[in-house]
Amino acid sequence: MGRHPAVSHEMLGCRLRPCPADGTPQRSHGRIWRKLRPSGMPAPILAGVGMMSVATRCLSGRSQEVSDEFTARIRLWRMLTTGEYHTLSSLAQATYLSLQEVRHHLEHVIKQARSLKNKSPEWRTRRKIPEDWDASSVRVQVLPSTCERCNWEAKNAAKKIMPVKVCKKCGSRAMSPVIISLSCQEVQGKRAAE
Repeated sequence: MGRHPAVSHEMLGCRLRPCPADGTPQRSHGRIWRKLRPSGMPAPILAGVGMMSVATRCLSGRSQEVSDEFTARIRLWRMLTTGEYHTLSSLAQATYLSLQEVRHHLEHVIKQARSLKNKSPEWRTRRKIPEDWDASSVRVQVLPSTCERCNWEAKNAAKKIMPVKVCKKCGSRAMSPVIISLSCQEVQGKRAAE
């Protein structure tokens, strides 16, 4: 088997770092890359999650720039502005992210919601945030997992957006999932004008 050159993370437009070049690509990543790569292109040696999205970005010609419409946080914002309640798994499924990536990006979305009044109208439009929402009152609510037997709430885990599998009070595994929603108030002047 020939030695494959390592592809830098700058070339792929991502934060993945190349593996120490030992001459053989990772098995799981190699299979994905062989399916997607054009003939004659060497397989990269990469470590980390998101190989499918990296390979897709590479082949679609968007190696350095990723459109804002497809960033993870914009997809999360668009899901949250629907006004529905979401679980971590439903957000992960809808945004094509892993649970760990959803938790990571939600932490930033929560911070962005606190400073929404400082964001430009273009920034809000890209995320499909309605104009009639009061920017100073938009918050991401994380409702904690609760035990279905004793009604214990995992409030500390909700702060970290962590799913809880076992009740610490009674030991039951009947726990509801963490629920995420967006709360806001409409601007008084716009609502009164209608």
